[in-house]
Order: sequence, then structure tokens, then C-alpha cells
Amino acid sequence: TDGLVVKGTLALAGDPANTVLRGTVAGPGSIVAAENSGATFDAVTLSTIPLTVRGQVRVTGGMTLQGAKVTLLGDTAGADRRLEFAGSQALAGTGEVVFSGTASRNLVLASGGALTVGSGITVHGGPGIIGEDPAAAGTDSHLVVAGRIVADAGGEEILVSADSVVNHGTLGAVGGGSLR
Repeated sequence: TDGLVVKGTLALAGDPANTVLRGTVAGPGSIVAAENSGATFDAVTLSTIPLTVRGQVRVTGGMTLQGAKVTLLGDTAGADRRLEFAGSQALAGTGEVVFSGTASRNLVLASGGALTVGSGITVHGGPGIIGEDPAAAGTDSHLVVAGRIVADAGGEEILVSADSVVNHGTLGAVGGGSLR
């Protein structure tokens, strides 16, 4: 899709390998990647529209946020919430990625390349993992931080894990959160 306007809730309930969203998505509505399903975002720009990930969103061709908020909602025990960047690409623009809920693993992954977190992006909350899943072997992931990664949920941790991490931005913890 190119230039999609969402007025209600767009539920992404397909197989991430077979459900593809392209272009700019905007509107007063919201997007929800359903549990145990989701979509692939191919060069998607989210323009002020919130995205809640309860399943998996696979990103190819980069993702740009224009005042948008992406929430990984860890609300089901034993279920991963994944925002996975396949190959080298950027999470760019201005916006935030929030790790929320403690029942499942919240993952922002660089899979098989380098993920650059742009200067206008803040990743925060907790618990969550950004970079590489420590439970996966051989993913060859790298993380470049130009924006901010801040563990700001009291008693929760954000793990920064990758084969290499280059920080040109801010890595930190406040409000009782921890960054490792």
C-alpha cells in the first residue's frame, strides 16, 4: 500500500512473511500487530499514527517515524514481541519506541546487519532487548545509536546486546530502570 490513511484500527493479523505494508501510513486511527501474527513493513513511514506490537513486525528498507510511537506490549507470558530489522537499515525520523509490560520478551532486533537508531528516536521503558537476541546464535547484528536508549521504567532493564555497539547518542537509565 502507498499512502494509507487509517481512521479506525488496522489489525495486522497475517503471517509476517506474507503480509506486506509499504509507503506512508497516517491518520487518526491506530495499527495493532496481533498476537502470533503481524506483517512486514517495507520502507514504511508512520506519520503520527501509533503502532502496538503484540506479535511481530519485520522491517525491510528502513522505518521512519514522523511523530509516531511504537509500543511493544509484553502482556502475554512466554510470547515474544518483535520489531525485527532484517539486514542493515535505519530507524529514522522523530518518535519513540516503548518497551511496555513484563509478561513477555520485548525485542527490537538487528538481524543480519547493522541497525542505526536515528538521532530523533528515543527507545525507552522496560523490560526489553535491543540489538541481538542473546538466546539466538549467529545473527551477526550490529547497533549504531545516534538517538537515545534510556531505561526509565522502575525496576526494569533494557539490555543492549550486539556483536558491536557504536554510541553517538545517549545510553542511560533513570527513574530506577537499568541499562545493561
